Amino acid sequence: MTRRRIGIAALGCSVALALTACSNIPTSSAPQVVHAVDLGPAPANFSGAEPGMSERAIVNGFLDANAVPDANHSTARTYLAPNPKGNWQDAKALTVLDSITVGNPRNDKVVVEGREIGTVDNTQQAGVYTPALRGDGNGGALFRETFKLRRVHGQWRISSSLLNGLLVTQATFQTNYYQYGVYFIDSTGRHLVPELRYSE
Repeated sequence: MTRRRIGIAALGCSVALALTACSNIPTSSAPQVVHAVDLGPAPANFSGAEPGMSERAIVNGFLDANAVPDANHSTARTYLAPNPKGNWQDAKALTVLDSITVGNPRNDKVVVEGREIGTVDNTQQAGVYTPALRGDGNGGALFRETFKLRRVHGQWRISSSLLNGLLVTQATFQTNYYQYGVYFIDSTGRHLVPELRYSE
């Protein structure tokens, strides 16, 4: 057998082995967290809740801190009373609103509103963005959440059970979140197909 034929035969074996190996690659899987990354302290202008803040300022501060990528969103948690602080799941989802309107307090409640632009799933399909398709043609559906507050050691804190996840404006999302591709083998086992994801 000539060297050319040996080379062709070897190449054929390599291709066959590669295709066999690809056939054993799963077509889907759930992402797993390898370890948490400490992103360091929050920026100096986001120091957390301060003494004497009004009810409306507490809610505004909490929402502003939703955009701070500190570990476990510890800055945002300083605005919460003890029970929500332990129950609020900051990493479950991200809701993107066109803008956020914080109402005036009434009976120790503050209403937050905005038009929903989309959501980012941070559970099994981590980072997948889904645009809001509901609405009447004037933007997404109206999003509304009522924040209840109470005094803790003389200071206002958010006491209601919060919607799990973060609330951010579209401008904050575009500034603070980055797009990247996660590649999967397609059903034929021959091509890598990208799926876009977003993260802080």
